[in-house]
Order: sequence, then C-alpha cells, then structure tokens
Amino acid sequence: DTHRTNLMKKLEVNNIAGLISFAIKNGIVT
Repeated sequence: DTHRTNLMKKLEVNNIAGLISFAIKNGIVT
C-alpha cells in the first residue's frame, strides 16, 4: 500500500524515541 510506504519514508525512523512514541500513540505497543 503506497500511502503507508510513503508515510514510512517520510518518518524515516532514525529516531528510536520517536518511533516508540509513534507506536504507542497508534496503539502498536503498550
């Protein structure tokens, strides 16, 4: 799914804290 891939590229997760925060906000992890 193109939109999701685009989003991931935009985030370009090189920031672990940011990734974790994003995951928590989206309910991926608790």
